[in-house]
Amino acid sequence: MTKRQLKPFHAHHDLSSAMMHWQFGDNSDRSIAIIGGSIVENCLEGYIASRMPKGKVSENLLQHVLDSFGKMIDAAYAFMLIPEDLRQELDLIRKIRNSFAHKIFADYESEKTLEGLRFENREIKGWCSTLKSCGNAADSRDRFIGSVSFTSRILVAESKVPWDRKAPKSLSISSADMAGLPRPIV
Repeated sequence: MTKRQLKPFHAHHDLSSAMMHWQFGDNSDRSIAIIGGSIVENCLEGYIASRMPKGKVSENLLQHVLDSFGKMIDAAYAFMLIPEDLRQELDLIRKIRNSFAHKIFADYESEKTLEGLRFENREIKGWCSTLKSCGNAADSRDRFIGSVSFTSRILVAESKVPWDRKAPKSLSISSADMAGLPRPIV
């Protein structure tokens, strides 16, 4: 397995150039979904990293534990870095990206076809219809693009907000505190 290299995330420049190329290039539905999902995944990773202390422990956690989009979404929500509505939006973006990345053809029970997967296929269209961060877009592809644009910008903006939270220097427990703890079973 190849080790992911963690590079400093230059959010404004990297995101702006990636979004310009992605949104205005002549892209297929598949490339829009895969690249768009990857942009959001990278923004989420940058946001999570901005909330972690610098060093090997954090790098190890990002490289070996939070090594997928789904795991990063779950961790960000579990550690209260993102609200439930953003978790749902990110999860929909992940599902759409993964469908385009792993399904070559549309293959649904009522839609057996050899046509390539598109934003107008039933399952993808259903997921896109539930995206909330997409403005007034009616078209599934435009809803996905709008959601990716909005969520990635939110994550980048939040990663720039200073984070004051610090780990305790030590956890000292007095004998009075210990008296109230249950005894270990031996």
